[in-house]
Amino acid sequence: MYKFSVLALGINEMIQLTGSPQSYTFNKTYTLPVTVADYVLTITAKDKFAIPNTGSLNVNIVATNEYPAIYLCDQPKGTNLTTDAVGVPMYFHEKSGQDFEFKYYADKDNKEVYFLGQESDFAPHCFGLNTAGELVDDVASTPIILPTKGYYKIKVNPNTLKYTVEKYTPTSKVWADVANGLWHDDACFKKTFRKCLRWRNQRCKLGYLERLGYDRITLD
Repeated sequence: MYKFSVLALGINEMIQLTGSPQSYTFNKTYTLPVTVADYVLTITAKDKFAIPNTGSLNVNIVATNEYPAIYLCDQPKGTNLTTDAVGVPMYFHEKSGQDFEFKYYADKDNKEVYFLGQESDFAPHCFGLNTAGELVDDVASTPIILPTKGYYKIKVNPNTLKYTVEKYTPTSKVWADVANGLWHDDACFKKTFRKCLRWRNQRCKLGYLERLGYDRITLD
């Protein structure tokens, strides 16, 4: 016999097993309340001996409406996001509370982007636009359109469902003019393009820029 219970949520599942299975898998989805709180899941197992042996395990569950990370994805829905493509989806640059900021280069006009609440898939949390042009958490949403090619600062809050898009011009030193085969930093000289990018800024996944065909690499 197995018992799964979370008293604070009224969850009390009891499973009576038949035969003598050596293992058992329990799979069920529960909806947690929006209220931020800690809950204790108690798992109890009891055998069939004349004098039953019982063991319990408590698992702490934290219900929160905060996202530890948000990702920007410029690939169409249905794309496999678990491949080795560097920077897909793109990790945020700055975070303050639930305000996430991205610095992104749109490599063409009318670039389509989404925000994702997870790194490996478009579900369950995909932030795009509804028919009214408002940000929504809906896998059926349409993409946000960046109208012209160039650099953007994009801020999004997944809780308030607000976002802003602002074009900007990088102000830091240009380390490489790839189109003309020029390096403007001795440490990068004669390094491969990919290694130089990763050496310069590991946290921003700048290897992604190679795939986008960047012709100027900056540290902004």
